[in-house]
Amino acid sequence: MHRNAQYIKVALGVLSLIALLMTIPLPAAGEDDYESGQEHWKQGNYRDAYTCLMRHREKLYGRMADVDYMLGTSGCRLDDLRGWGCEVLEWMLYRYALSEQARCIVREELSRCRAVDPVPASISPESIKAVASIIGASTHASGKTYYWVGKDEIFNSYPAYRLREIPKQEMKDRIIPLGNPERAFSATQARVPGFKVIPFDRFVLASRSGHSAETMNRMALYLDRYLRFLESEYGIRLPATFVSVYMVPTSDDVIKLAERLHGLKVSRATFGYSFRDDMSVVAAISNQFLVGTIMHELFHLAVKSHFGDVPQWLDEGMAGLYEVSKFEGDQVIGLPNWRGKVLSQLMKNRPGIRPSIKQLIASHWFAFEQYEYAKALQMDPAEDSPPAERMAAMLATARYFTLYLQHTEKLKAVYHDLQKLTPGGGTKDPATDSIAVIESHLHRSIDDIDSDFLAWFKQVEKIQ
Repeated sequence: MHRNAQYIKVALGVLSLIALLMTIPLPAAGEDDYESGQEHWKQGNYRDAYTCLMRHREKLYGRMADVDYMLGTSGCRLDDLRGWGCEVLEWMLYRYALSEQARCIVREELSRCRAVDPVPASISPESIKAVASIIGASTHASGKTYYWVGKDEIFNSYPAYRLREIPKQEMKDRIIPLGNPERAFSATQARVPGFKVIPFDRFVLASRSGHSAETMNRMALYLDRYLRFLESEYGIRLPATFVSVYMVPTSDDVIKLAERLHGLKVSRATFGYSFRDDMSVVAAISNQFLVGTIMHELFHLAVKSHFGDVPQWLDEGMAGLYEVSKFEGDQVIGLPNWRGKVLSQLMKNRPGIRPSIKQLIASHWFAFEQYEYAKALQMDPAEDSPPAERMAAMLATARYFTLYLQHTEKLKAVYHDLQKLTPGGGTKDPATDSIAVIESHLHRSIDDIDSDFLAWFKQVEKIQ
């Protein structure tokens, strides 16, 4: 492709680093059960670890990769739960954004659990650090990345990773209960001197992009209305703590702030991310009323409260859906957007690049990432990273299939039924169970759903 070719500039994909960056849950998530369960697990008291962690899993921000890793490895060491432990580890490989290092650890434990021989009693305590510190590229560092259709441009998106550890107490101190705006203001101002900081009922907005107080007030009101919709429609709700939103002018500023605030290295292609440990969003936003990126990241931040193992296609699809949307009464309605143009152009340039709906639903998280850029911090991957164009097609298909589910009035029901799925509760194959949920609500086979979706997409995008 030539540099002077006509191109479509698009913000691509998002990845939220919320779910898999944490080793310490918020107090609202049931810290006693988590810490007790982790301690039992480290000491080899697997029955007690199982009991504590199963209670924790049902609480706010309880469904997380490190929790399921401890549950799965505990189950594998209990005769009556060994089969269930295998299913939990299988679940992890499908439901979570695991680095290749973590995937290797989970696969090794799964192999031991499936073996005829007794499972070794010891588990390396270091393994949980590897599993818990996984950051899924620009999304779980959730970010908007840029991709140009028809231009010779590298799509440089890699998994975010830690440069330094933020002290546990410092992160806890950033969590401020609602109803204390003075403390929220002073703490935020001290953290980002030079930013304009304004606390609201639900948010603390901090801008270095030149936003006026009036614009920030409109943004806070709009975002609060959006959170109320998520709660009423999907049961998604955040803890009763302030959400800090940091706005900077450019993606370069996002990189600098990510390192300073969270000790993270994020891709230069990242235009925003959310971080659950201190309930924050960082975004590159100019001094206008622009809330799409924040809405995208808020979805990632909020959905993990009760659905920490949400499949990536649904997480990315719904976050992208509401990023370009409108209010109709109290409902938020997703609208066609730039991703449709991207997918249309890619389908024209490379027939067959669009994943089928079956492939989309069955895909693993790493299908959305270019992790070769982080090889120095991970073990060499066993498979090649997907090309940039294929990543663009996957993310665009996820967003438009979610729009299709909204069009058929099935999105809410599909969301809730996927949320109800748990390890050990289905066919032992979480991808198959997810496909069955889609088929049951649309009353046709997944292949027929794919055909219907493609016809609908061509009609929406006016493709001949």
